[in-house]
Amino acid sequence: MTLSEIGLSYLLEDLERFSRSRCVNIRREVSRHPHCTTDILERLSKDKDAKVRATVASRSDCPLDLLCELSKDKEWSVRSSIARNLATPSTILSDLASDPHPSVRFEVARNPNTQVDVLVSLSRDTSIWVQREVLKNERCPVEVLWSIFKDYDHGNLLDNQLRQAIASHPSCPKEILHELSFSSSLWVKFQVLENKNCSRETLALFKKDSNDRVRLRVASHLNCSTKVLEFLARDKSIDVREAVLNNPNCPVSVLIDLSNDPSEEIRYLVAKHDKTPESIIRKLANDPEPEVRYLLTERSDCPVDVLEYLSKDEELEVRLNVAYHPHCPPHILEELAAELRSIPVIKMFKVV
Repeated sequence: MTLSEIGLSYLLEDLERFSRSRCVNIRREVSRHPHCTTDILERLSKDKDAKVRATVASRSDCPLDLLCELSKDKEWSVRSSIARNLATPSTILSDLASDPHPSVRFEVARNPNTQVDVLVSLSRDTSIWVQREVLKNERCPVEVLWSIFKDYDHGNLLDNQLRQAIASHPSCPKEILHELSFSSSLWVKFQVLENKNCSRETLALFKKDSNDRVRLRVASHLNCSTKVLEFLARDKSIDVREAVLNNPNCPVSVLIDLSNDPSEEIRYLVAKHDKTPESIIRKLANDPEPEVRYLLTERSDCPVDVLEYLSKDEELEVRLNVAYHPHCPPHILEELAAELRSIPVIKMFKVV
């Protein structure tokens, strides 16, 4: 027997002894221990303390027979732990879907293993919180989204929590998203504009929205049209303009326009953008901000003549970084090496 096996043997003996402790806190700690044996778990599943039983019920290695037994526990907190457990079979979840306590049904609705027909049933639950979790579950069918949305559409009261859940669902149809975009709730609007299914037409409606965070989400969306991106490139918010530049669909026309932006942060993004044309690279070589010029020397596609121009830049950091470029001509390297040798050591440290 190895030392580790001997140590495990002593550990199991301790767990066995502690599982019979009169102190409930010790038994709770045992119920959490990763080396609990099946025999110990079976004993603790009958513990008089509900928290001990709930901990056993929440374990991913809880035996199936104990899951079945604990799913009928008198305490709702124990049954809720069973419903939350990702190891719980769908058959047990189906039984718990009709549990009298809403917290148990809440956990069933959010469990990714819950069957679709059970989710459909729970979508008509009396608790709005259970309904919300059904809508947030990725297995929730589209017809449930339509059903709950139509209840709202027909004038019935629909909590903003439900609207957000519908709008955030990855399969939410663009037609529902379009209608929800007119919600008075800013958070519902955010969820709509963050959904990958949001259409270009819906996004375009909010390019002039008074809220910066709304326009920011429009500018960041992958479905945002070139026309809207060009419009938002002139937005008063730097964050919105940055989002336009970070959008994979950002057109070259925007890069050309924003190369004249008053913000150095924006010009910095233009300087490092992979779509920036050579004409703009040449233009930015004369940018007043050293950080922008420095970034040009980091580009693998920086033209050789631009590198030669920047090797004579007024900023030492810009000049020296040219030497690290893979396409730096030998004669430029020699000139920079000569300059480097001429700089006193004390001066170099001051620059760094």
